[in-house]
Amino acid sequence: SRPVVALKEAADQVAAGDLGVQVEVQSRDEIGHLADSFNRMTEGLRERDRIKNTFKRYLAPDVVDYLLANPEAQSPGGERRRLTMLFSDLAGFTTFSEAHSPEQVVGVLNEYLGLISDQLVVRGGTLDKYMGDGVMAFFGAPLPREDHAMGAVLAALDHLDVVNQVNVQLEKAGMPLLRVRVGLHTGDVICGNIGGEQAQDYTVIGDAVNLAARLEGVNKAYRTSILVSEDVWQEVAEEFDGREIDSVRVKGKTEAVRIYEVLGVAGWFAEHPGKAAVVERFNEGLVAYRDARFEAAQAAFSAALALDSSDGPSRVFLARSERLVAEPPGESWSPVWTLTSK
Repeated sequence: SRPVVALKEAADQVAAGDLGVQVEVQSRDEIGHLADSFNRMTEGLRERDRIKNTFKRYLAPDVVDYLLANPEAQSPGGERRRLTMLFSDLAGFTTFSEAHSPEQVVGVLNEYLGLISDQLVVRGGTLDKYMGDGVMAFFGAPLPREDHAMGAVLAALDHLDVVNQVNVQLEKAGMPLLRVRVGLHTGDVICGNIGGEQAQDYTVIGDAVNLAARLEGVNKAYRTSILVSEDVWQEVAEEFDGREIDSVRVKGKTEAVRIYEVLGVAGWFAEHPGKAAVVERFNEGLVAYRDARFEAAQAAFSAALALDSSDGPSRVFLARSERLVAEPPGESWSPVWTLTSK
């Protein structure tokens, strides 16, 4: 009866949370087979526990199911995948923090990040990390999905809704309102568990990740909220309303990238005819600007601002056009704009 007693004691240890227990297989009879099955069971439980620890941060249920069914997807190393990366940041949150108590700051931040994390799960995203008041997430891994760009853009729009929710409470409390900036890029990255034996992080690495991070900051230059690369826009253009903003070289890059502002899901322009008119004037100005017809561009951007004086991109391009009208460039002029800050 000793092997049976040993199995019973081992089962009690598992029930108490000890998944490291193993029983010695002393025979090849039924009791031996039972001991062997018990050991395989505890090994499987340890593997599932390791997966849960690795992916304990706000993963969608279908992602967890995928990892349990495909344990090789979370082994050390990585694989090359085409994904969409999202970076977001609260504008001016440092100033907000300096003006309020740590308890108030943490309370606001917890509410905001909690809501954002919930929406990332809804959109099929994987939360990589929090960076102060910023968020890094990616879409399309570990669970492969063809619509990763779509999910990422919807998650970006969710950021605006979440900020609006938080701002309702801040306004009632007499506190300053928040604004958010989001950058997205789709590209090839290395995705997987990165790190050593003692500490690993399921993350994405590559130049495409850096570009997504840069685009979040580019919002500052154009006074926009959501900017995406051309790679993202090509995937989702039929599903969303927005506009092309510029061709830029972000800091640290030599190649230019076209960037687009996302304003809402398809039909947003129909619900906001005033903004649609502004974008129409802006588009006319952008065409003239790229054709080096700076006076025509100046007139178009001025018309856009006459309709909406708060339109950031129109104001930026009007200032450029005015300078170029006053001091015409030489033949080497290029419409690509080089950004010198992150």
